[in-house]
Amino acid sequence: MIVAIHQPNYMPYLKYFYKMAESDIFIFMDNAQYTRGSWINRVKVKGIESSIWLTVPVKYNFGQNISKVEIVNQKKWARKHLKTLKSLYGNATHFMEFYPTIENILGKTWNSLADLNIEIIESICKILKINTRLVIGSEFNCEGHTTDLLVNMVKEIGGDTYLCGKAAYQEDWKFAENDLKLIRQKYEHPVYRQLHGEFIEGLSILDALFNIGSKKIEWMLSNSITFTPLRDDQLSELSNLDTSIFDIAWVEENFLREMPNKKFLSQVVYSRGSIIGYIVGSSYHGKGHIHRLAVKPNYRRIGLGTNLVESFIDNCTEMNFSNVTVETPADNTENDIFYRSLGFRTLGADELKRYLIQKEKLESMEDRKVYCYPLSFEKMRIR
Repeated sequence: MIVAIHQPNYMPYLKYFYKMAESDIFIFMDNAQYTRGSWINRVKVKGIESSIWLTVPVKYNFGQNISKVEIVNQKKWARKHLKTLKSLYGNATHFMEFYPTIENILGKTWNSLADLNIEIIESICKILKINTRLVIGSEFNCEGHTTDLLVNMVKEIGGDTYLCGKAAYQEDWKFAENDLKLIRQKYEHPVYRQLHGEFIEGLSILDALFNIGSKKIEWMLSNSITFTPLRDDQLSELSNLDTSIFDIAWVEENFLREMPNKKFLSQVVYSRGSIIGYIVGSSYHGKGHIHRLAVKPNYRRIGLGTNLVESFIDNCTEMNFSNVTVETPADNTENDIFYRSLGFRTLGADELKRYLIQKEKLESMEDRKVYCYPLSFEKMRIR
């Protein structure tokens, strides 16, 4: 049984919920010492030009446990937080789906910081359908500090494995000494569409909920999946995966090849620290083109390829492209079914001629099919 332990933070970031989803039992460590300037009473959200802190004012004594920290309600902090969220995210696609939940929670009077944080986290777990058993640390009869306290809580709850963060600091040997397995979370921060300019990671879970919605996050959490842009440090692993999937494989030079908007349009998918799929694309004459789509065989049939293509289409829409094209082998019926199910259609004879001219292709296309996804009814044809 996998046990994860973490302080009850205020509106935590995505990584927090990945950790919860990957464990069988999650313990809110409110029996740990409160740390000033930590994530326990504050979080970042996306501002117009940079990230902005939302801070809950608190009063505490040095050395006091989180469970004893009180909120200073005279400062009207909740109203300010709600106003900031509405101002920054009011135009986000899914804002009105989830804002009322936060508004309802912050509309109450809270004295305990831990109680507030746990209520928010539990509410978000319900939204994301995270069914991990949640336990409050201060209800344990455990003694000890730092690693000893972690070990004792895992043992008392009946766990045999402790899931910790990638950069967690503890005395690892104490888990082995107590016949407990220690595993570290393997996490690549997903990149998704945000408001207000370039992507910023490490923001409150609310940023993802407001921008991409619960269904996409739920799907990512249930499969331990994260999406990142294509980076040069991924080339070796990408090439190895490509070789294992295709008869004619791409080498690192193929992934390195300069193509218009390649970095913006291409995505790599991770699961527990390993690359399991990718899409490589670029643009030409105001259109998007998919060059390569691959998913590791044991991760197929869970919607990964569909999500990669749909994300590609969304990015092309954002760039005001007229359509998206992709080439596949003419005799590949599986590809034909896949792309048609997503709304692609094959090009007609005249459209294919224009496509070949725009792509400056001279070779025969008898063994290839070209599919097109129109991004607006006014731009249905390849021009």
